Amino acid sequence: MALNRDQAFLAEMAFQAGDAPLKISSCPIADEYQITLIGLDREAGKIRIAAELSARWLNGGGVIQGGIIAGILDFAMAFAVLAKLGSNQALATTNLDVAYLRPSFPGHFEAAASVISLGRSVAFLKAEMFGPEGKRVATATSTGMVIKGE
Repeated sequence: MALNRDQAFLAEMAFQAGDAPLKISSCPIADEYQITLIGLDREAGKIRIAAELSARWLNGGGVIQGGIIAGILDFAMAFAVLAKLGSNQALATTNLDVAYLRPSFPGHFEAAASVISLGRSVAFLKAEMFGPEGKRVATATSTGMVIKGE
């Protein structure tokens, strides 16, 4: 297995609490949703990211499509665990449960994710997302399989 580019990004950067947001440039999803890192606690396995969602992501009902919200929550949880894993490890989501609490409209979103438990082969994660008005729009939990590189 080649080094995970997201893992390499986290391993190489020196983000400190209070730093300005850092654009995540390790994968196309981060580019599409303009994701930036706004908080990181490696030891605790906690991360905060921001995303800018435009009208491009609206469904026919005029709200941000739920899969976009789920994808960003999944992204945040993966990055939370990647911050704790070794450089030759990655994560594959095996289960994702999302609860949508209210409709989401274009604007600035923030997601906070944390590692609940990390074993040798399984990670349990949780996250919540806040919309442009600062209200929680969704929560998620996830289980992931830790993939060990060579």
